[in-house]
Amino acid sequence: MKIYQTEFQQKMAKFPNRLEFNSVAFRRGLITNKDEVDAFRRSVAGFEGEETVLDYFKKYGKKHWIVIPNLWMNYFGSFECDLVLFTKNKCYPIEIKNYFGDFTFKEGISTLNQHHLSVNPIFQIRRACSNLQEIFHKESLKIPVEGSLIFVGVDNYVNMQSEVSDLNIVTRNHLLHFIKKISDEEDANAGRPLDWHKIFPLFSKYEKENSFNPEPYDKKLLLQQAKKGISCKKCHDYQMNGHRHIVPCPCGYQETSKEAILRTINEYGVLTFKKDFTLNEILIFMDNQFSKTHIRKILTQTFKKIGNGRSTQYRFENI
Repeated sequence: MKIYQTEFQQKMAKFPNRLEFNSVAFRRGLITNKDEVDAFRRSVAGFEGEETVLDYFKKYGKKHWIVIPNLWMNYFGSFECDLVLFTKNKCYPIEIKNYFGDFTFKEGISTLNQHHLSVNPIFQIRRACSNLQEIFHKESLKIPVEGSLIFVGVDNYVNMQSEVSDLNIVTRNHLLHFIKKISDEEDANAGRPLDWHKIFPLFSKYEKENSFNPEPYDKKLLLQQAKKGISCKKCHDYQMNGHRHIVPCPCGYQETSKEAILRTINEYGVLTFKKDFTLNEILIFMDNQFSKTHIRKILTQTFKKIGNGRSTQYRFENI
């Protein structure tokens, strides 16, 4: 199985995605209220669920299958497909939910642990399928579309009290069977295979930016509000004691000072969308755990230097 990135996705990959951005923000104490923390944890669970499904397709899918992850499009309103699988003869939009607890669908209403879900996953995937079908029709393409909703959570009980005949409803313990079923159906199809690489460029007409992409922090506010210092790469604690060559953590993990410094600068870059920065900004962000001379040497070796003297800035261009 191959993972495909559209030209638009390659362009957007230059910026941090929501999970990468919020992971750094959470570790730096910038996400603190309950609603924000809950939303962050849901996004982590969602990412883990998508990775699990991708791993299954990599392991059990066919080599020629193509998957586009996180495809955002605009067709009379924005919609997202967590994964879109392309086989020789069919397109499979896939919605993935990594829930914990009891999910119930009854008479058009979805609940999780007896709480109504504001975003109904059944309607989500139906809309994605309908929109893709209309896009293909508009482009004069006869491509079968079959939607699937995968519940990947290990501790998720799925109770479908109302029939959903237009979608594949797949639980974690049936995921392998689902992939083999797709493979068997492809083998049984004697039609001419679709040339997806001629079709993918058409998506550029409809693709859009993720509606939930983050905005970079204002540097002044960031340096006032963020937790300062170097966090451990393993346990994320801030009790790192910086020495000139090694940065050890009480948990037992250690890394070279250069690795720790560059990793911390990269965190700063994630939160600022890799805007040019000064030596002083990094000293403040690191809580002055290393000397100005040591950090300046690493900046000069690694980043593009812009200007001279007090106005000197550094650019992420080289990493």
